[in-house]
Amino acid sequence: MENINENVGENVVGLEEIESEDDGDNAFHYDSRQFVIGVDSEADFVDLNPDLLSEENLKNFNFPNLDVAYNFYNNWYGKMKGFSARKGKERKNAMEEIIEKTYLCHREGKRPINTNEKTGKKKREAKPETRCLCPAKMKVRLDVHSGRWNVIKFCDAHNHEMLNPKYTGMLPVHRKLSEADILEMNNMRNAGITTPQIYGSFVSQSGGYNNVGFRKRDLYNEIGRQRMLQLSDDKGAIKYLREREQNEGSMFWRHTTDSKGRLQRLFWCDVITDGDLAMRNAIKRVLPNAHHRLCGWHLCRNAASNVKNPKMVSMFRKCMLGDYEVSEFKHRWEVMVKEFRLEENNWVKEMYEKKRMWATAYIRGNFFAGFRTTSRCEGLHGQLGKFVHSRTDLVGFLKNYGRFLEVLGYNELEVDFESVRGDMVLETNLHALERSASKIFTKEVFILLRPALARGSTIRVMGCTQLMSQTIFTVSKYGRSQKRWQVSYIPEPLFIKCSCQRMESFGLPCDHIIGVMVHLNIQEMPKCLVLSRWTMGVKDSAYDIRDGRNSIWDSVYDARCGYLDFLCKKMNRLGGRSDTRFNEIKDWVSSKINLYSASHMSSGDGNENATDEGGPTLKDPIRVGSKGCAAGSSSQARRRPHKCRQCGLVGHNRTTCPNKRKYEAPLESGEVLFRAGQSCSRPCE
Repeated sequence: MENINENVGENVVGLEEIESEDDGDNAFHYDSRQFVIGVDSEADFVDLNPDLLSEENLKNFNFPNLDVAYNFYNNWYGKMKGFSARKGKERKNAMEEIIEKTYLCHREGKRPINTNEKTGKKKREAKPETRCLCPAKMKVRLDVHSGRWNVIKFCDAHNHEMLNPKYTGMLPVHRKLSEADILEMNNMRNAGITTPQIYGSFVSQSGGYNNVGFRKRDLYNEIGRQRMLQLSDDKGAIKYLREREQNEGSMFWRHTTDSKGRLQRLFWCDVITDGDLAMRNAIKRVLPNAHHRLCGWHLCRNAASNVKNPKMVSMFRKCMLGDYEVSEFKHRWEVMVKEFRLEENNWVKEMYEKKRMWATAYIRGNFFAGFRTTSRCEGLHGQLGKFVHSRTDLVGFLKNYGRFLEVLGYNELEVDFESVRGDMVLETNLHALERSASKIFTKEVFILLRPALARGSTIRVMGCTQLMSQTIFTVSKYGRSQKRWQVSYIPEPLFIKCSCQRMESFGLPCDHIIGVMVHLNIQEMPKCLVLSRWTMGVKDSAYDIRDGRNSIWDSVYDARCGYLDFLCKKMNRLGGRSDTRFNEIKDWVSSKINLYSASHMSSGDGNENATDEGGPTLKDPIRVGSKGCAAGSSSQARRRPHKCRQCGLVGHNRTTCPNKRKYEAPLESGEVLFRAGQSCSRPCE
């Protein structure tokens, strides 16, 4: 950059405008000898006559400011000719005001040679040379009398071939995302639309790829730029959770840090629990007493791969899922082992040692809500994979995970609507008990309970034992009196429990309990047999009442947004027809957005860099590697050593092979036996 300290008037050149006979609104003035063209805005580019754009005639252009001058040389002239422009040197006066500016061809200059290119150690292929010392340029200078920028030098002698018009729009300078494009892109990203789909939407709206004005790579670059401008990963996550806590009274979150102030653990929850003490303790202690159950599907697959006998897999499945007593399970297991001669099978021995983790006979009484496999969890993982991926940062994970929960919540809302719409049709003979259950349980759970209600009428009470505080009924199924169960009944407070422990395992009463209720003429479903998680009103406590409105479904808020959206669309149609209306509406809307945004920020959390406890600045967590075998693990020890594909020895690869030159020695004919990276499959004859 050059600085000039002389008087401005001594360093600028003014050009006389030659008035034509036409004194209308036309911005261009011509005569028979010479013409001067004053371009006032980008809208005037359309009226330019390409036949007058010779190198000498272009020196007679002038512009109101540097932006119009640059847009003329780059966006209009350069794009029409097949090149793009770069901003070059500028000259300033004593007051540090720019008085001269040079615009260059994008291929001006020479790229410096990289050290790796000199030594030949560059691993990747070098990028093509785009600089070729092109002398083409346009220089403008300020005229202090008129205040306009006149073209004082114009060189159009390019030393390279011009691009085909179909490629010109792909030059980086000609690819630009407008503010409207960025806003629309962010809205679609917030809705969970992927970047390729966003670009496809722009292509569809603009009528083709040539009309978009930018490439897919530019969208990724803009996303990366926005990530660089935002807060650090941990601070942005804390700020996001704090804002949700202010807007949602049901939001709860806490985090811990290590000794160096780095984020260690982050916990958040937006579904209100029923306040159960056991659940709170389990969350605090990371569920240390949870019963670990192995997936039934994976066990059957392992049985098929280790034994390879379909009949054995069928018997193993019955032992695993059958509702047997412990003694009966042991008997069936022994029969299976003897029948298929599996006494020495290591996998069978290992599975029997782990029987408390998969056999129904041993895990009866532990609540699993009917889950036997991990298929539902894996299904949720698959759905979550549509919202997050391996490159998602912490802030993006929190936001996308929140959108994932919103999708699940809305799906549950639709299912809940089906539960409250109308009354279930009664199908069993126990109409009073069935009607009571249909009013309490959700539709899906009630359908699971209905078979137990139907079988309850086939249960027979074989006897009862009266104790001090409870009565024990002995029951059996009709026609199968040899198998019996014991049902305990306490009248005050009402409590019923069965020895089959289906209520404890699944959360729904068994047909044995139903049979005792029929025997006692109980016509209402007791509260002791109802888990709140299966009821229709379980989510009522999750409604956050703020200012008398529901945070999940706010009809007032929706009505306001809908009406404002209607007014804005109507204003867009009316305001877009006139420049005056457009500028007036644009300025008014911009002022209101700035006003309301400032008001929202002033009521925020204040210091963005401090933690919620007012402690020291929070640091980013430690980055961990992806899953894999740890150093020194048994699987790593069993791994075969890597051999060189050139010579077959261990300790190096084909690139660093010490015998590389030997194998690449040329033959007498001038050919090479085999090159680096290739190996001879058989000895040469």
